[in-house]
Amino acid sequence: MNLNDFLAQLPDGLYELGARVALVLVAFLLIIILRRILTWLILRPLRRLVKKGGYDDDKSAVDVLVSPMRFFIIAIALLISIQLIPTTQGINNLVFGISRSLIIIALLLFIYNLVDLLAPSSLRIANLTGFAIEDRILPFVRVAIKLLILAVGMVILLQEWGYDVSGLLAGIGIGGLAVSLAAQDTIANLFGFVAIVSDRPFDVGEVIRTGDVEGTVEHVGLRSTRIRQPNQAVVYLPNNVVANSPVLNWSRLKKRQMELRLKVAFATTHDQLRSMMQQTRIMLSKQNSVETNSIVVNILDLTNESTEILVRCYILIADWKLFTIEKERLALEILDILKSLSIEMAASVTDVRLNSAQGA
Repeated sequence: MNLNDFLAQLPDGLYELGARVALVLVAFLLIIILRRILTWLILRPLRRLVKKGGYDDDKSAVDVLVSPMRFFIIAIALLISIQLIPTTQGINNLVFGISRSLIIIALLLFIYNLVDLLAPSSLRIANLTGFAIEDRILPFVRVAIKLLILAVGMVILLQEWGYDVSGLLAGIGIGGLAVSLAAQDTIANLFGFVAIVSDRPFDVGEVIRTGDVEGTVEHVGLRSTRIRQPNQAVVYLPNNVVANSPVLNWSRLKKRQMELRLKVAFATTHDQLRSMMQQTRIMLSKQNSVETNSIVVNILDLTNESTEILVRCYILIADWKLFTIEKERLALEILDILKSLSIEMAASVTDVRLNSAQGA
C-alpha cells in the first residue's frame, strides 16, 4: 500500500485535522524566521541609540529584546493557530484576548527594559537628551518611570478584558491621598532631598549657614541633612526645612571683604591724613591678594574727638583661616604707616556731666 492509498482510507475529518496541524508546524517555523527579521529591524535603530549613549557593544540591546520577543512570538503563534484549527467562538475570543494581552505585555516589557538601557547614568542621559540629571536622583527617576509604566500597563490590560477601571482609579486615588496625608513629612523631606541634589546649593564638606545653624555639611540623606557646627555639635535638619530656607555657602566664596574703621586723633593734620590715605592705597594696590579696583580708603566720619577713616577692599582668598592671616598682615602694614607719620589713634572719651541741684 502506497502513501496515497493510506491517506485515502483516512476519515475526512482526521485528514483535514492532520493537514491543519502540519500548517501550524509550518506557521511556527515561519514565526521563528519572522522573529529574527523583527529582531533585526528593531535592533538596527536601537543600536544607534546604544552607540550614542556610550555603549561599546550590542549585548545590552539584545537583552532588552529577548523577553519581549518571547511574549510576542507566543501571541503570534496563538493567533495563527486559532485560524488554522477549528474551535468554538468562545475559545476564539479567549485566545484573541490572551494574544492581545501578550502583545501589550511585550511592548510594555520592552519599554520597561529600555529604561535601564538608556538611563544607566546621568552621563548617558545627557548624551542622549542633552539634559543633566544628578546621579543621586537617577535611581528615583528610573523607579518613578518604571512604576508609571507598570501602572499604565495594568490599566490597559484591565480595559482589554472589559473591566471598568474608573472605580479602581478612584479607590487608588483615595488610598494615595490617605497615605500622602499620613506620610506628608516623609514625602516633603524626600522632595526636599531631590531639590537639594538637583539645585546643589551645597555639597558634602562645604561650610554653610541656614537659619540659625552654621557648620560643615557631613551627609545629605533621604530624610535629613547632617551639619557639624564649629563647636563640634551635630545638627540634623529635615530636608524640607533646608530646601525652603536661605542657604549661605561660605565655601563657594571666591573672595572676602576686608573692612577696617580707623579712628585717628582729631588733632591729626590734613597733610598727615592725605599722606596716610595715599600710602595706604599704594600699599594695598601692590598686594597680589587684593583686588585693585575694590580699594576704598576715605574719610567716613568726623566727630569732636576723632576722624574716622574707612579702609575697604576684597582679598582674593576664600579660606577663612588664610583670610584672617592676610587681614592681620595688612592691618599691621597700615599701623606701620600710621606710626611712620606720627598719627595717633583717638582715645575713647567718656563725657560725664554733673548738674547741681537748683538753688544750691
